[in-house]
Amino acid sequence: MRSFISRLLRSFRQPKPLATSKDVTAFFLELFRAHGLPCNIKDEWIVADSGCLAAQARIFLFPSTGAWKSIQLDLEVRTSSNHRIMESCGGFGKTHRDAIGDAIRNFADGSFHVIYSAITGDSCLHCKEENWDIGGIARRVFISPMVCRGLGAGGPTPIEWFHSIERHIKEGQLSAGLHWIRLYHCESPTAQNTVSEVLLDNEQWPNLQEALAGCDWPPAANGFYSVRVFLIIKD
Repeated sequence: MRSFISRLLRSFRQPKPLATSKDVTAFFLELFRAHGLPCNIKDEWIVADSGCLAAQARIFLFPSTGAWKSIQLDLEVRTSSNHRIMESCGGFGKTHRDAIGDAIRNFADGSFHVIYSAITGDSCLHCKEENWDIGGIARRVFISPMVCRGLGAGGPTPIEWFHSIERHIKEGQLSAGLHWIRLYHCESPTAQNTVSEVLLDNEQWPNLQEALAGCDWPPAANGFYSVRVFLIIKD
């Protein structure tokens, strides 16, 4: 998948590289099409011919830190059931265009396939589907690959934390209908840069956030690392 995304990114370098929110929306149009979803641009939104979704990308530039540029990529997805999913991903690079490409790769490696599979109903090899019993109700769960950043060769690869979070979700109470969850944790040698974030339907989920922070995370002895998983839950 990463090689496919790289080829698609290169195709946008001529005659004009990715630089604006409109450019990145056009990139996601091609990404949805490449996965088999007929869609077009209408009033700067990607609109699926079937009406299952509309989507728009937005890019936000941050002040430079030394030689590195950083950006935030937001993809807003509106579903036919009137849900508004807002998923975000950061990107870093020596130029803003490099940072945009980095954000796109990380988004495509993780959240994109969950959104595509859960909303269109088409299975995707890059998205895991499971059946969970959540609060006594059977639900379908679409789970992204674990996207890790900053974990060098031979470094720690935290995995067990997800099983703990899975148990907490299954023991919780979720209302009927569609829900989406972002799990993010980062560690660094300086404790003040340790962050645990859990968003349920784009709002903080304090209980699960506390559980995530309490997982047995490996120390960041060799520098910063982060892990991220995105889920969509359906009845």
